[in-house]
Amino acid sequence: MRQYEITYLVENEQDAPKLTELLGQFGATITREIPLGRRRLAYKIKKHDAAFYQTALFDIDPQNLSP
Repeated sequence: MRQYEITYLVENEQDAPKLTELLGQFGATITREIPLGRRRLAYKIKKHDAAFYQTALFDIDPQNLSP
């Protein structure tokens, strides 16, 4: 197992657990989640000018990741 880190943006704070559930389906073990809060975006994404930032640290077997 190797440790990975991913930082992602979600529109609503309630959407953050969806990624951790998806990682769990691939056999990942979430070791730490770091909410970074709501921040303004430098550029609009689909007409949104702010998003919630979240960082997740997880362990997963590299064979479970696709290239």
